[in-house]
Amino acid sequence: MKRIVCLLVWITLYGLFMTACKHDLDPTTPVPEKPGTNNPKPSDPETGAVQPVGVPQGTAVMQTIGPAGGAITSEDDRFTVTIPAGALTKDVAISVQRITNTNGAGIGDGYRMLPDGQQFAKPVTMTVNYTAEEGLRSLPKAFGIAYQNAKGVWMAVGGTQVDTTNRRVSIDVNHFTDFTFFEYVYLEPELSAIDPGQSVDIKLFGLSSINWLLEDFPKGAERPLPKPTPIDYLDGWEVQGEGHLVGAGTAVTYQSPGQLPNTNPVRVVAKLKSPGKEVAQLISTVYVLKEGISLQPDGGDWVHFPKAGAHLRGNIKGLDGENGQQTVNIKWEAGSQPRNSLGIFPWGKGVPGIIYRPNPITEYTHLYIVDKKIYVSPGSLNANSMLYGVIFGTFDVKLAGVIATTIPPVVSTSSMRGVFRVKCMDCVR
Repeated sequence: MKRIVCLLVWITLYGLFMTACKHDLDPTTPVPEKPGTNNPKPSDPETGAVQPVGVPQGTAVMQTIGPAGGAITSEDDRFTVTIPAGALTKDVAISVQRITNTNGAGIGDGYRMLPDGQQFAKPVTMTVNYTAEEGLRSLPKAFGIAYQNAKGVWMAVGGTQVDTTNRRVSIDVNHFTDFTFFEYVYLEPELSAIDPGQSVDIKLFGLSSINWLLEDFPKGAERPLPKPTPIDYLDGWEVQGEGHLVGAGTAVTYQSPGQLPNTNPVRVVAKLKSPGKEVAQLISTVYVLKEGISLQPDGGDWVHFPKAGAHLRGNIKGLDGENGQQTVNIKWEAGSQPRNSLGIFPWGKGVPGIIYRPNPITEYTHLYIVDKKIYVSPGSLNANSMLYGVIFGTFDVKLAGVIATTIPPVVSTSSMRGVFRVKCMDCVR
């Protein structure tokens, strides 16, 4: 009788966990025509690299802002312009459009602000949100925002403000043109994924000397950006995790082990120096796993689910994998957009939750039963990164409940952990 009661409780919670949800479409707005390149800032003689003008990408966001001020944010929620009260003397139709990033040190997309050449009576604030990986591959002192002048040269703007808690970079300007977030020194790639046994090349780039990172670059100052070149202030490399490095200098190759490493992802660290001391460590994040979901039940052999997909629109996110009769389903709750999927999500009685079925009559889950009482396992889902529509992360179920629906049913506890590298099936519509 005790086991039957446990089974009924288990089935009830299972039904709650597997409740599905709807995925909403985003509204779109018309894309304006590509503007000219009439930048209003006068430029001194400069030696920066001349680059082409960016090409529009995605959908423009348009809004009318007047003397009372306001804010406008790009469609990817990454770039925001805040216009204070009194900066405009009349209503102006403002738009922000993602463009290809032609700044050699630029990160992500560039952004075109219209009307091109619009001037302001008070400074307006440009803010870019950066990702955790972008923060690791460089350092806050090396973050900047630049605009492209009439000659095609990207000009760094002084007075950069960096909020490392919320991962935001801001500058004040008095005009509209094309803007981009960039880093004075960085590792490339910032994030990569390879199969066990494969390798990835990692390079360190920078602009000018270490002095650009150490000196004060005051508000109101500007300087032209050259093309990135290999730097000469490197103080060695380190691998945090399994695998090893081949090569030396500013370009190395990380060689992964032939099996899933015990810790994923692996981090390759470049140490920067100025005369006499180390000033920073930059990190390239490398996931070593096959595409899909890999799961290790009870510390045993790894089970790989090559047929896997992620559904990240709507408030309930999901990862689903299949390998013959074996299946795994992971759900968690976050904001409605795919970009809200990332974070650390402790297991709950409903969601976040996981169910792994090694065969038709056995299930492992994040809930376990002791003396007829149901408990939530310690551990969490860590959705760490997203790159080109692929989500990466890990999960850990320290006390997994196991039920075999035999007669009589058998209830026990175990453990699970896993890693995933899964393509989002509904990120682009």
